Amino acid sequence: MLARYTSKGLSEITSLSSPNSDKSLLSWSADGASLYFKSYNNQHDSTELSVIYRYHLKQKHWQQVTFPHVKGEGDQLAEESPDGRYLAIIRNTADRRYSLLILDLLDQQITHEHNLPFVATKLIWLNNKALAMSSYKGDVYSFTLTKAQLIRQQGTKPGLNDIFYACGEACFYMRQHGINQTDVVEIPNPFTQPSNLPMAHYGTELADFHPVYNATGTSFYFSSKEQSAVHLMRRTTGQPSEKLFSINATHIINQLSIHPEQRFVAGKIEGRAFVYQVQGNKLTYITSQEQYVNIASWARSGQYLYFSRFEQGRFVLLKYDVDSGQISSLEQDIKGRYELKDGRDFVIDNQNDLYQQLSADQRKFIVTLPESKISSWQIQNEFLYFVQPKGRSVYINRLDLNKGERKRKKLFEHNWVSEFSLHPQGHKMLITKALSDDSNLVKVQWPKP
Repeated sequence: MLARYTSKGLSEITSLSSPNSDKSLLSWSADGASLYFKSYNNQHDSTELSVIYRYHLKQKHWQQVTFPHVKGEGDQLAEESPDGRYLAIIRNTADRRYSLLILDLLDQQITHEHNLPFVATKLIWLNNKALAMSSYKGDVYSFTLTKAQLIRQQGTKPGLNDIFYACGEACFYMRQHGINQTDVVEIPNPFTQPSNLPMAHYGTELADFHPVYNATGTSFYFSSKEQSAVHLMRRTTGQPSEKLFSINATHIINQLSIHPEQRFVAGKIEGRAFVYQVQGNKLTYITSQEQYVNIASWARSGQYLYFSRFEQGRFVLLKYDVDSGQISSLEQDIKGRYELKDGRDFVIDNQNDLYQQLSADQRKFIVTLPESKISSWQIQNEFLYFVQPKGRSVYINRLDLNKGERKRKKLFEHNWVSEFSLHPQGHKMLITKALSDDSNLVKVQWPKP
């Protein structure tokens, strides 16, 4: 709907007819004659990509402006320069990798394409040749078209984010909020009988993302965020939390996988796969920033870490040898291999199809898992657990691997995270719970470069 707002309320209410109902408003054109939206388009293979549309108000006409073909989620932001000549676009190309594209609307050519070292969530033009971008984690950068130069604003920190408006040179209206945006909590398994066992709530830990139990359930690992740094933490029953290592405050740790004997922790830091040696306190990156990878799990023996890398339009399953540090290729079109301690093996392919590995050359199809960067799943005993967002809610499913019966329970209402880790005994699980994001609009005058 489009309407004019006055002191008397809304008037001139107009419906914007569209073949798709999932379009999200991004911005106005410079002359006020059209609007930019993003909308999901699933014409590229089977993956939904977000593309940019322009709605011309007078003609009542929808025009698709961008046509991304990437492994990521596609185009997220679009903003015209004040003179209407250029359109700045933020594109998610893969995982946490983003690019800035400048489209010349007159010549219909991309004049600039620049990889961004952060996840851009806001975009504004400063003038016809310069713009500013910010991230939810607290990054602020400017970009000039004349020099094609990306400049980081000094003095940025978590808790101050989302540029809304430029009020002069190095002056912005921004959002200020607390950095404790999520908690790690233990809850009973929704599919089991109510239990009187004690559950934990780690709200004072500044817990950030991806809590995961070790193989015995005696400890769990998670990331913790402060204004100065992000930490990988370990919490053992009956003991205070331990800080294992720290990284840049605007970075994120995810996809944690714990070695069967807790000798190593694997995961990703800003998209790069790492292996952390617990006793030696040694952090090793095993992939570069350029590579798009997924962490799978540890081999049953603990000798290898299985992970996949996206190569030439497909995932390739790899293994990392913890003793030699060598990476070797195992199989194409496979995202991950999972070896359970009870002797069962599972693999997941490019289409997110989950199979049980019955023998070297025989696999049994289980289910197609939801294709979502926030989904997670786990197999325990005879059940497969996996989460699935639907609308503004998050559901957890339990599939009986023998009978094929599926049950579903609502896990969250109005929640944007859905990570979980099921305790080895199956009676409870760790989840990441989003908190209310109280914030203020503030005027910030940065020091001039």
